Amino acid sequence: TITGDNHETLVLEAALTIEKAVATITADDEQFRTYDGTQQLVSATLDHTETTLAFSPQQGYAALGDYTITITAEETTNYLEATKTVRLVVEDPSWDDIAFYDATFAYNGAAHSIFVSHLPTAATAVYTGNAQTDAGVYEVTATVSMVGHTDLELTAMLTIEKA
Repeated sequence: TITGDNHETLVLEAALTIEKAVATITADDEQFRTYDGTQQLVSATLDHTETTLAFSPQQGYAALGDYTITITAEETTNYLEATKTVRLVVEDPSWDDIAFYDATFAYNGAAHSIFVSHLPTAATAVYTGNAQTDAGVYEVTATVSMVGHTDLELTAMLTIEKA
């Protein structure tokens, strides 16, 4: 309303429209985690605090695998709905420092074996072709297993020389 001396009162009307803002979910499209026995989470943030992020089928995986996860933020009073799909890969940890070396023994009538070195405490090794007595060259296989890891198969040569 505008009024003034020597003027008629003028009434103006206008509509003020405030549109909802676009919500933004920030997350890497591919996220890699190393299995350690704990739940591995997707990293994501939302650019406002009017709602929280929802993860489908779920947030966090404790098993090895390749997971597709949809992240959503519902529409709020001031923000539009937002959706983003990411890939979470929970990978095998490395088998650092594990070694399985060839070995040579002299024949003495006793059984000879070779073993994996630097075996982690929680790991087990199963041997095939080990514990040989007679002179010869033998291929020995060690299959190393540990929860959360894909089995590691190693081979080495066991040589028993003639006396």
